[in-house]
Amino acid sequence: ILRGFDQMGVCTRSPDGQPRPFSEERSGFLFSEGGACILVLEEREAAIARGVRIYAEIVGYGENNDAHSIAQLAPDGAQVRGLVHRICGGKSIQLLNAHGTATLDNDRVEAELIAAIWPKNNTLPWVQASKSLLGHTFGASGAFEAAICAHGLHCRRWHGTPSGEPLPGVKLLKETRELQVERALSLSLGFGGHNMALLFERHAN
Repeated sequence: ILRGFDQMGVCTRSPDGQPRPFSEERSGFLFSEGGACILVLEEREAAIARGVRIYAEIVGYGENNDAHSIAQLAPDGAQVRGLVHRICGGKSIQLLNAHGTATLDNDRVEAELIAAIWPKNNTLPWVQASKSLLGHTFGASGAFEAAICAHGLHCRRWHGTPSGEPLPGVKLLKETRELQVERALSLSLGFGGHNMALLFERHAN
């Protein structure tokens, strides 16, 4: 599998192995051997009744397929843009856990999408790309990134994204820091044109 992606020219060629998503220095994704992540979902009322810790609440979900390419985002990003507008429904978000693979074309399209969806600097969310730390875990990526959103909302701490000079329109969170985030969006744009978005909201335990 690794050799196949290498032949496609989408694996990072960075000398230190850092994929550097959303940067001018990006060259491809860091292939990861994978991992496992379990998210426990429960009705809010049931969790409160049991007295368990609630990390966050899922307040929006959606998916679609742009049917453009098995490996690349559609250049106009229309389906992803519509998906985000539909899920957020006018709600402001303060952090976006982006797909951020660090491939040349997909990061460019995703950066343009971010700039188009949040056109004003004062509404731009912080952007983090978990694949900069975990590599691309493929089927596990969406679960990891959703868990990172839930945990970040709970503890008010968000990981940085080791990168270089950010692409225009991306407010990249380059260092781990505390942020007062009330809503976070997790965006997964998978192979085959499958797009998914999860909107999380902080729960006051």
